[in-house]
Amino acid sequence: MGKAFFKTYNFPVIITCCCSNYGPYQPEEEFIPQSIIKALRREVIPVYGDGTNLQEWMYVLDQASVLSKILLEGQPGEVYNLGSGEYISNLELVKIIQSSVTNMEGSALKDPESLEQEKEQEKSPVSLDLEKNEELDLKEKAVTIGREHIRNITWQGSYSLREGIRETVQWYRENRAWWDSSG
Repeated sequence: MGKAFFKTYNFPVIITCCCSNYGPYQPEEEFIPQSIIKALRREVIPVYGDGTNLQEWMYVLDQASVLSKILLEGQPGEVYNLGSGEYISNLELVKIIQSSVTNMEGSALKDPESLEQEKEQEKSPVSLDLEKNEELDLKEKAVTIGREHIRNITWQGSYSLREGIRETVQWYRENRAWWDSSG
């Protein structure tokens, strides 16, 4: 539809197709926030299929940055594929999330009462499990966008996947009231 408006009316349309993105304020039903929240709650994280399907992810601030760049430098009528170039399996992504939560939770200062409660429960503050759910047979083994058209403009992302995940985990830790209705 956008390309038709460009061709017919010379309307200055720029189309972008982005890989999966993540960051603060995503709803809990999305894969990364769901995994982070379950890790923070020390719940089992469901990984659908066998967890080996690949997906490409971009941190939301990088997406905002490249969209701004395209708005200023992009050519009307063009389609820009916005990919980070970082492909990862869902299983590996969950392991990165677990590692980030473990590192943050393990290094957080705890008051003596909470440490005593943890001892009583005999539960590690960062003990996490994975649950593979093979009920959902994923048809797509890889979800990729590519970066062909990004190369037509000068842009480089600022966040690696690990850095973006770390920032996102930190945000969900610091903004528990936003997502945790249990009080």
